[in-house]
Amino acid sequence: MIIVGIAALDDVRRQLPLPDSLIYCLGLAGVCAFNYTLFSLSTLYYVGYPLLAVYICFALWMHWRHGRAPYRCGHCGEPLKAKGICPKCGANNV
Repeated sequence: MIIVGIAALDDVRRQLPLPDSLIYCLGLAGVCAFNYTLFSLSTLYYVGYPLLAVYICFALWMHWRHGRAPYRCGHCGEPLKAKGICPKCGANNV
């Protein structure tokens, strides 16, 4: 877990400015703390196991829905969130 945590912090630090990365990491820590508390207490009554399965399905669905870029640049193949000017090569993708 320590290696994964360091890798996540390093990745966030490289992709976001410092204030945004701090806010993101605090939000991520809050979600992790909430999930840990919820699932550790609910598994005592065997409610947590189906709840965990539902949460995993929801998390994967959200990742597949929002985690991918729907467009690619026609010139260089860079993933794009929206049609328009490619930030990598400057080609106009209309």
